[in-house]
Amino acid sequence: MAPFQAPAPSGAGDQIVEKSGIEIFQDEDIAKQVFHQGVVPDSLIDKSREEILVLRKRLVRKIDFRLMPMLVVLFLLNILDRNNFTNARLGGLEDDLNMDSHQYSTALMIMYVGYLIFQFPSNVILSKFPRPGIYLAVACCLWGTVSTSMAAVQSYSHVIVVRFFLGFVEAPFFPGALLMLTSWYVREELPLRIAVLYAGNTLSNCFGGLIAAGVIGGMDGVAGIASWRWLFIIEGCFTIGMSFVAYFVLPNYPADCKWLSEEERDYAIWRIADEAAGVDDGADGESIWAGGLKAIKDPKLYMLILIQMSLLVGMAYTYFFPSIVKTLGYSNVLTLLLTAPPYALAFFGSLGNSIHAGKTGERAFHIIVPLSISCLGNILCITLTNTAGRYVAMFLMTFGVYSAFNVTLSWVSSTMPRPKSKRAAALAMVNSLANCTHLFTSYLYPNSDKPRYMTAGITLACFCGLCALSSFALRTWLRRENQKLDRAEGFAKGDPEYVDGRRKGFRYMY
Repeated sequence: MAPFQAPAPSGAGDQIVEKSGIEIFQDEDIAKQVFHQGVVPDSLIDKSREEILVLRKRLVRKIDFRLMPMLVVLFLLNILDRNNFTNARLGGLEDDLNMDSHQYSTALMIMYVGYLIFQFPSNVILSKFPRPGIYLAVACCLWGTVSTSMAAVQSYSHVIVVRFFLGFVEAPFFPGALLMLTSWYVREELPLRIAVLYAGNTLSNCFGGLIAAGVIGGMDGVAGIASWRWLFIIEGCFTIGMSFVAYFVLPNYPADCKWLSEEERDYAIWRIADEAAGVDDGADGESIWAGGLKAIKDPKLYMLILIQMSLLVGMAYTYFFPSIVKTLGYSNVLTLLLTAPPYALAFFGSLGNSIHAGKTGERAFHIIVPLSISCLGNILCITLTNTAGRYVAMFLMTFGVYSAFNVTLSWVSSTMPRPKSKRAAALAMVNSLANCTHLFTSYLYPNSDKPRYMTAGITLACFCGLCALSSFALRTWLRRENQKLDRAEGFAKGDPEYVDGRRKGFRYMY
């Protein structure tokens, strides 16, 4: 069998590199990857180009079918059990528990206290846990149980306790899911997969309103139970049931995966290591604390935190969206139905934006443009007075921030090189510190600011602008870093990726 060969880039000639005495052509068709010293396993060395291409397609297809559907469903349930509190507000939760607007905001906020406390320790555990699928499945069962218990609360103090522990048990999922994705997919594959994952968020907000409309409109008083309590019971019990499915479906990391063949497993490990210039993703042996120290010393981390924090402030309306839509003057059930279409648009917009970002390898402008749209939506929502205009503005608000969110997360992974410990720490820190914004954004929409919520609209518009400017600044920074790497490796400005049989090493995506 001929050794794995692929044509060199156009105009580069038949440049080759040697690997243990075997000539291996550079191959742009395989995600522009190259074999690095000490990485290529024996099962791949004798593969032809066509066989490697087939292997890659088969592997990615298997990963997509095994990993993505379950993660999307779990994320949908994660957000559903977090946001059903906002929908329950229209079902009479505040009145039944004698809560005022400030107490409602505090109940929203307290969940993120528990969320922030446990998120980084959770990633410490997950980064070394041999069965991450089991870890996330158990977390799912726990948050479903806590969410269901909200149906039994009888006072504001009960709500605070349940919401705090809900945040505590929900904390492991999102950073854990991102860590799993970055352990299976290479950089150009991540934007689309993160978009598909985050579709669970947009779909949750879309279907959450529809489910709440059905429950609140048709189950009030059934078995003597208020409709908003039924909302927690139904959604929480479904989450518990899905956690048992997740226990058997979610995979391990590639090195320990038994549902792949030996060559598929070797290729899955190799392509992740190859992307990082030969650094094996799972062989560094470092703890996440060592990775965290490396991440803290990397100044780019702080720009990524600023971008994510600004974006999450721009998304703060999400937890008040039913109340915002209610200012249009419709009934509770119709209001809940009207919350769905903006999230449906955001779902398709985020997928399209992420697919394009993945194909082009561009990040910054796939954040800047959507955030500009969201900024405009916030401005229109607080300045327009007619119902149709304000509802259209809500579409723009939602479309922009959700389209940008997926790209910012993939940017964190591609900007923080391996080892896995550093990437896990960076993802945890960015997500944790960014979520600190909920400690004040939970109070941006008091009832006294109805119907325009002027303060909130101005705040969200400003932070959308800050996120766009920060993204442009990081783009400029990373371009300069790539130029320094070119000079250090002896490449001239404008050189193609392959010159005289040499390939450029790691480069930042911007």
